[in-house]
Amino acid sequence: MPALLNVDNVSKAFGGLMAVSMVSFEVEEGQIVGLIGPNGAGKTTLFSCVSGFYRVTSGKVYFQEREITNLPSDRISHLGIARTFQIVKPLKEMTVLDNVTVGALGHTPKVKEARRQAEELCEFGGLGQKMLFPAQKLTIADKKRLEIIRALATRPTLLMLDETMAGLNPTERLEAVELVKKINREMKITILMIEHVMDIIMPLSHKIVVLDYGRKIAEGPPKEIVRNEEVIKAYLGERYNAQAISG
Repeated sequence: MPALLNVDNVSKAFGGLMAVSMVSFEVEEGQIVGLIGPNGAGKTTLFSCVSGFYRVTSGKVYFQEREITNLPSDRISHLGIARTFQIVKPLKEMTVLDNVTVGALGHTPKVKEARRQAEELCEFGGLGQKMLFPAQKLTIADKKRLEIIRALATRPTLLMLDETMAGLNPTERLEAVELVKKINREMKITILMIEHVMDIIMPLSHKIVVLDYGRKIAEGPPKEIVRNEEVIKAYLGERYNAQAISG
């Protein structure tokens, strides 16, 4: 079966700086794939290339066997790819429900129907009791939850999550993990996610892709990645406990 997402030798340069260099990998339908690496490795830049926020310098991106290289981000969204951002930016003066409704209006022109869908997603995502809260009043954990729910409102086939767990305490992280699992399991949405919390991303992912200085240095199941010498040297460090993936 063809891959849902195929990143084929993608490079992105900013002037003389090569932020992403000849990166290739595939995401199979139904998978949760983790994208990891040190700060500055090119992870978010690669996300932006796939989702249409940056034009690639070279290489190609395919989604559902269709080339989407350098299509506008709104077109890519309509095709079924949604993403979140490291720094959450809700529409602060609007309620949680209205934020999600905005996402739903991308594919549902009728406001009443978009609002109904938004209500269902707020309940699904754990913000049902806070639908009428102003978005700016939410905690950072709930703002991140809102960011995910708003992305879900666009009806993605592939959801790209950029550091969803960053800034959360251990309890909030576990709640976020359960939401990611629920989206993958119940909504049948494939997930590609950037994450720095190894004890979270390793047991959560079916496959891990590792970047360092803009290039891919490893790809495979978590059990292989945690024992990869190049990954340990570049990112995990000798102290990383390989048993973490069994959680």
